[in-house]
Amino acid sequence: MSSPPSTHAAIDMRHWTRRIARVLHRRRGRDDRGSAAPRVAGGASALLVMGTVGYIATADCGQESPFGGSTNTSTVSTVGNSSGITPTLSADNVATIDTHGESANATTTVVMDIPEDVMAAHQAAARAYDIPWEILAAVAAKETHNGAYLVDGQGRPSGVERGTRNFAGAAGIMQFGVRDPVSGNIGAASNAWGGMPTEKVSERERHYEVGEVPRSMPGWTYFGIDGNNDGVVDVWDPWDNITSAAFKLAYFRDLAERGGTSCQNAGLTDPLDCALYRHNAAKWYVLQIRDVASLYEDSDEYSTIPALNIAPASFTDANNTNNADNPNCTDMQNTSFLASWGASGGVSDKHRAALEFASEQLGEPYSWGGTGPDAWDCSGLTQAAYRAAGVSIPRVTTQQWNTNDPGYGDTRAQRILEGELDMSVLQPGDLLFFHTIQSHASPSHVGLYAGNGELLHAGDPVKQVPLDTDYWRPKFVGAVRILPPDSDGGGVTEV
Repeated sequence: MSSPPSTHAAIDMRHWTRRIARVLHRRRGRDDRGSAAPRVAGGASALLVMGTVGYIATADCGQESPFGGSTNTSTVSTVGNSSGITPTLSADNVATIDTHGESANATTTVVMDIPEDVMAAHQAAARAYDIPWEILAAVAAKETHNGAYLVDGQGRPSGVERGTRNFAGAAGIMQFGVRDPVSGNIGAASNAWGGMPTEKVSERERHYEVGEVPRSMPGWTYFGIDGNNDGVVDVWDPWDNITSAAFKLAYFRDLAERGGTSCQNAGLTDPLDCALYRHNAAKWYVLQIRDVASLYEDSDEYSTIPALNIAPASFTDANNTNNADNPNCTDMQNTSFLASWGASGGVSDKHRAALEFASEQLGEPYSWGGTGPDAWDCSGLTQAAYRAAGVSIPRVTTQQWNTNDPGYGDTRAQRILEGELDMSVLQPGDLLFFHTIQSHASPSHVGLYAGNGELLHAGDPVKQVPLDTDYWRPKFVGAVRILPPDSDGGGVTEV
């Protein structure tokens, strides 16, 4: 990933009409649940080489922002680093920070300007989820120059403009992985947004109110929410995108606090650090965001630029006469797609129910022989999950691996993988088997495939972890698909 230029050479400052002197009203000493900083996209960063930068010309559909101006309510601790490079801010508001190992270069740069309407969204979302606004602004600055970064050095869209995604399939100011708005295909950035990029709230498979953080979210999808209460969940609407980013960070922060996800293998122990890392698994990224956030906090003045008029072009409101003649404000009639927990193939309501039960146990302790309700071993959790869905499976790992074991009763089960892990074959709810204890029979560990390349299992504690790691891949034994009566098996055959 190449860094943007260290000056505003690509920006015609005559069109920006910089305005200085918005004073930050900070309250020092408040616990901000950690000194980390966040990113939201579900994949690779959008910032490659900054090409042209300009205004976002999305339509104003006559909607007023539900949020007014706001003040800062929390603080971000400054970040030390082994290189000794101190984050600095130039006169033209460009940050120079340590790369923290992203590349061979010692430093990289980030443009810090924040459009007024984007700033309002950052601060409102920060209040709703108890996350420093400086952190949200740092993510947006790194990802898309807070909405001003439209194409990369190769002329590819950044995903900020309506209807576009970046090269990895991410969209919006904070860069959420989304489905292609036409084909419904998912890119490398996955689909943490859930459903389609733009949908009516009433058509979403699941939806959460602003400020609501559930204890568990099956499959870690559907973080896209209606941030401005216009009845539409729209990844290109900055209010929805930024609020959804804060929601996602708050969810993973809270999950990390309960021990339901861990980033200690990356040397990160702070829950908010872990939330960032869960989104973009690069320690250098977490440290860079923290550096930028500390600059936002430590300056008594920061630069804003005029509002970019980025009120969303969403669905037509029959009562909104301002939309009547605006062709960009028509009902997009997007087909409602399910995300990785979708109703494609053999994924049934019983698979969903099993995963939902297992997700509710996140953060609960591991106990050898544990079958609940407050402690679990690996096969105890998977058996209880399917029992909650009304499906019988055997008690122990080796029996669950044996699809002919009497413990399955009338339940059909098929081995769909043996040997090499191929996540393209997996469906949410599949049993995944590993050999983790050499002195035990193989396989010695089992968990549930949660979708999006994640394993939900009774570790210590119950947690959800990425599968594509040097730990899990070599230990993979195979996968078994449970075939409840209302499932067609997804067209798989016996291995």
